[in-house]
Amino acid sequence: MAVINFSALAIPDDSTFEEVFKTRCEIGWSEATLHLPKAGYKVYLVLDETQVLFKNGNSSPKCKSSGFWELVKYFLSDAHHNVRVLMFAAYGSRVERSSLATPIHFEKQIVLGSDKLNFSHAEVVEYVTKWFKGVDGLSSPEMEAFCANVEELTGGHVGLCTTVIHALNEVYASRGKSVIDLPSPAEWIRMLQSGSLYRTNDNALFEAMTSTRAVEVLKDLKSDELDRLERIAYGADPHCDAVFVEQCLRTGILVETERQLVFSSPVMWRLFVRMRVGQTVRALHVPKTLPEMIA
Repeated sequence: MAVINFSALAIPDDSTFEEVFKTRCEIGWSEATLHLPKAGYKVYLVLDETQVLFKNGNSSPKCKSSGFWELVKYFLSDAHHNVRVLMFAAYGSRVERSSLATPIHFEKQIVLGSDKLNFSHAEVVEYVTKWFKGVDGLSSPEMEAFCANVEELTGGHVGLCTTVIHALNEVYASRGKSVIDLPSPAEWIRMLQSGSLYRTNDNALFEAMTSTRAVEVLKDLKSDELDRLERIAYGADPHCDAVFVEQCLRTGILVETERQLVFSSPVMWRLFVRMRVGQTVRALHVPKTLPEMIA
């Protein structure tokens, strides 16, 4: 088995895909996709930032990548070929990006939205255990509550989980090395629930999450587009604005679950609400009864 990772951002405008692939991966394109498979190797090619190779409207892709797309097209027609290609692409919602498309057609069932790449509960626990510096201070029940709050805040989105843990680790580093100075388990959980890290209502965690590319695409929408998104969010027939809905799905603002359109993560929804109604102080507890809502 051979696994080859490559980012399309490494391709200059005046170079071909094959030229840069050989330089970066230290193996020729033909050797990786023809010779190795013929020798019995299963080759997994992981291509990041594939949108660089997308075409814009009726124009050709920005980079000279016809060889890559021709081979991908061949792989699609031959399921028994020993090459597997996994492509990651990020869209923006600006006008100049809205017409981006692959030069070849992919069936819907082999294209995954960002929601299909989310962490499972077990993966959230594994990630927290491995990367959160304050994990040793959490008991088993506290660890369960901590991970549940990470999931609730991020929706399991991999990039947002990474951002949250990085932000909490910065708090950990700022508190010094003494255990006495470190936040208690209850404080860590309160940070996740309130979105504030250093002082009450500083919204530092929320701001860190909304500055990520995964969420920032929402800020690119114009006022009339936010109006349309609001109508869709509150149950308007998505077929009446199918092109815009498709744009929101492609950019990761919305995801489709059981024929229902929802925001891709809780933080995306919270940012949308703030953009529409202004800043609100987040409650630590969700009211479950009418008296609690009125109180």
